[in-house]
Amino acid sequence: MTATTLSASAPGDTIRAPSTVVLVCTRCRSAIHDPDRPRCGTTLLEAVQDAAKSDPALRVQGVACMSGCTRACVAAVLGPDKVGYLFGDLAPGNTSAADLLRMARLHEARPDGFVARADRPDRLRAGIIGRLPPLRWIASAGPEIAWPAR
Repeated sequence: MTATTLSASAPGDTIRAPSTVVLVCTRCRSAIHDPDRPRCGTTLLEAVQDAAKSDPALRVQGVACMSGCTRACVAAVLGPDKVGYLFGDLAPGNTSAADLLRMARLHEARPDGFVARADRPDRLRAGIIGRLPPLRWIASAGPEIAWPAR
C-alpha cells in the first residue's frame, strides 16, 4: 500500500502514513464478558494483526475506545483524503479479520477510498455504522455533500 508524507511536530521531521489504515477498538466486549478473558476487541485486533502479517505495508492499529459499545466489536477503515468507514457487530475472529483486510485493500486501491456497498464483504455490508467523507470534500462542498455516483 502506498504512503502519504505528513508533517511531524518538529520542523523537518516527517511521518509516513499509509494510504489506508484499519483501526480496531480494543475495549469492545461482549454482553456476557468474562473478566478473566481478553476483551473481544483485543481478540479481533490480534486476529487482524495476524492476518496482516503477510502484507507489511498494511497498517493495523488498536484504539482504546471507539464509542461503539452497543455494536461490539467495532473497527474502521480510513485514510488521508479518503472516505472513511465505521463497522460494528463484528465477530472477534479470523472471518472478520479477513473481511476487514479485504475491505482495506479495496479502499486502498481507490484514489478516493469509496467502496460501493455491493463490493464490500457481506459481513461489512450488514455491520456498517457510518461512512464519512474526507475533510477535503467538506471544505469544497456546498450545503450538502453528495456521494459519487457508482
